[in-house]
Amino acid sequence: MADIFISYRRNDAGWAATWIADQLEQDYDVFFDRNDIDYGDRFPAAIAQALQQCRVCLAVIGPEWDSAENLKRLNEDQDWVRQEIQTVLDRQGVRTVPVLLDRDGLPPEATFPEKLRGLLLSEALPFSNKKRDSDLELLKKKLDVWLTGGSYQAAARRPLPPVMPQLCNRVPQVDRLVELFSEDLATRTPVIILHGHRWEEHLGFIDRLAHRRLMADLLGLRGQDVGISVAALQWNVESAAEGRYEKVLRAAVKRGLLGSPAARDPEMAAYFRTIPQPQVLLIQITWSDYRTCGEGLLEGFAAAWRKLFEEADGQGGRRQLEPPYPVILWINISYEDMTQEVPFEKLLDESARKFVSVLPRLPPVAEGDIQAWVGMEEVRKFVHGREGRLLALIEDPALCCGAARIHMRRFVEKTREILAD
Repeated sequence: MADIFISYRRNDAGWAATWIADQLEQDYDVFFDRNDIDYGDRFPAAIAQALQQCRVCLAVIGPEWDSAENLKRLNEDQDWVRQEIQTVLDRQGVRTVPVLLDRDGLPPEATFPEKLRGLLLSEALPFSNKKRDSDLELLKKKLDVWLTGGSYQAAARRPLPPVMPQLCNRVPQVDRLVELFSEDLATRTPVIILHGHRWEEHLGFIDRLAHRRLMADLLGLRGQDVGISVAALQWNVESAAEGRYEKVLRAAVKRGLLGSPAARDPEMAAYFRTIPQPQVLLIQITWSDYRTCGEGLLEGFAAAWRKLFEEADGQGGRRQLEPPYPVILWINISYEDMTQEVPFEKLLDESARKFVSVLPRLPPVAEGDIQAWVGMEEVRKFVHGREGRLLALIEDPALCCGAARIHMRRFVEKTREILAD
C-alpha cells in the first residue's frame, strides 16, 4: 500500500512531479503513475486502488493550471486529474495538500469545478524550482508528522527498481527510435525489429522505454493519460515455416487481443478501428525459429502485417485501415551465440523498408557503460557505497563474454545480488 499519492498534470507540472516522486521514493511509499503502472496493469484500476489506499495526496498545481486547455479538461467528468482530486476529497482520513509549483498562490476559485473547490480549504504548500532542495526538506518534515506524528520509516523500503539496470548501455537503440519517429512515420502500423544475443534482455529494453516514458512521447502522447497497451503474441512456427505467414499472424493477433484465434476478420478490423490507446504487439523469435523458417521469415511477417490492415474500399479495391492510434508490431530476435548476427535489414525488399525498421544490435555491457550507469542521478541513490563492486564486475572473467564485456542479463543478476547484500 502506498502512503502518498501524487496527482499532477503532465503538461503543467510533469517535470517537477517526477523529481518530487523520485526524491520521496527514497524514504516513503509513494504511488506515481510513471513509476508504478507496469505492463499489463489496468490503468484506471491501478490508480483507483492507489487513491483508496493512500493517506496523503499531493496535488501539484503548476504555472499552467490556469491555462484554457487545463480548465477545459478539469470540467470534463472523465479527466484523470479531476477524478483523482475529487476521489480523495470525498474520502475520510486522507490529507489532500495543494503543492504550489512556482506560483504565488492558489488559482482563483472560479477556475475550480464546484466538486474540486474543497481543495481550496486546505493550506497550500509552496514549492519553488529555484530552492527545491530546501522545499523538499520542508515537505519531508511535514510528511513525517502527517503520516506518523514523528519520524517516518517506510514499512519496506524499495529495493532497486527492476527496470533500473536496463538504463545501462542502450543509447544507440534509443537514438535510432527517436530518429525513426522524428521522420514522421508514413504509417500508423510500423514494424520494429530488435536483435541481439538472447542474454541481452530484449524485453528489458522495452521496460526502459516505459520507465522513461519515451515510447509515449514518441507516439505523441505527451500530456495524455491513455497509456500504451503491450501484448505478447504466440505464433505457430511450423505453419510459418510452410510460408503461411498471413494465417499465422492473424491467428496470433486474434488469440492475443480478441481471446480467440477463431474470431472473424471483421471483428479484428473493428477492434483496431476503435482501439482506445496505442498498441505494441510483441513477437519473440529465437535463433532456432529463424533456422526453421529461413531468411524469408522477416519479409513474410512484414507482408502479413500489411495484409492484416487491408480492407475493402467499397469500390472493388483495397485500402489500408488506419487505426486511431499507432499499432506497432515489435519483433525481438535473439541469437544463441555471438557469431550469429545477420544483416536483417538487407533481407527486406524495398517496399518493406518503408514501414519496417531494424534497430542497432543489442551489445554486451562494457566498462564505460557501467561507469556512466552508476553516475546517473536516479541510480546513485540505490548504489551508493557499492560502486566499486559494480565496476569490478567487468574484471571477472567468469562473468564476461569476451573483451571485458558482460551480457545484460548477467549484469542485471549480479547488480541485484550486490545491492541485496
